[in-house]
Amino acid sequence: GNNGKMSNKLFIGNISGRTSSSDLREEFGKYGNILNVTIKDGKNIYAFVKFEDHDQAKAALSRLNGAEIMGREIRVELSKSKLNGGEHGSYSYRGSDSQP
Repeated sequence: GNNGKMSNKLFIGNISGRTSSSDLREEFGKYGNILNVTIKDGKNIYAFVKFEDHDQAKAALSRLNGAEIMGREIRVELSKSKLNGGEHGSYSYRGSDSQP
């Protein structure tokens, strides 16, 4: 049942540069089966953890948002998928080319 509405992917912000994907797997894996972990390294380091399903992601979110990993208080949010196109489709076009 993949209905595309409920994200099974978490965004993790404010992580320490010393945090590895195995650290995240260890913490987040307590709450479900992790499909993959991606760490984005840049000015701000953040990560994505993808779970098997939404319920697991939600459980990890409620337990780990504000938790401390490697001395940093992490921020956890449900990752909003922008790929399913659910948000477009209710625009009404008005005005520009209507008859006088």
